[in-house]
Parts: sequence; structure tokens; C-alpha cells
Amino acid sequence: MKWLVVPVDELKQFDKYWEYRRKSVDGTQAIIHEGTYNRLVPPVVTIPETDDPIEVTYPYPLLGGEELVEMLNTSEWSTNLDLNEKI
Repeated sequence: MKWLVVPVDELKQFDKYWEYRRKSVDGTQAIIHEGTYNRLVPPVVTIPETDDPIEVTYPYPLLGGEELVEMLNTSEWSTNLDLNEKI
């Protein structure tokens, strides 16, 4: 699974459930699942003439796996500072 890190001020503009998203400790950023973001803000892509997969580019960081766990375990995202614990 992949997640986008979106500024809360921008998230409020298109997500009526923004208050329920996981937010940073200071409340300025939130994470939203890539699929949910795509439903709320459908990606605009040019359809290539080949059968190559289409890569969507987002205006926000897209994180997943260990990279997401590491971010969520930082002091910016968690008041629980046990960085050895997995989320």
C-alpha cells in the first residue's frame, strides 16, 4: 500500500473526512491512501499510444512500506518515541 503526505490545509479542500486522517503531531500534515486520493482527486494522465503502464505523478510525497513506517515513527508523527516498535 502507498500513502500520500498532504498538507492538512490542502486536504480540507477536497476531503470531507480530513479530520479522521492520521495527522502529524503538529496537525499540519496528514496521510491519505493513494486509492482514496485518486477517488477524491482523479489523476489526469495522457494516454500513451503504447501498452506501457501509465505512471501517475502526485504533487505530494508518495510513501509505502518501510519508508512509511520510518516516517510515522519519527517525533513529527508519533508521540510514542519507541522507534524500535513497528506500526
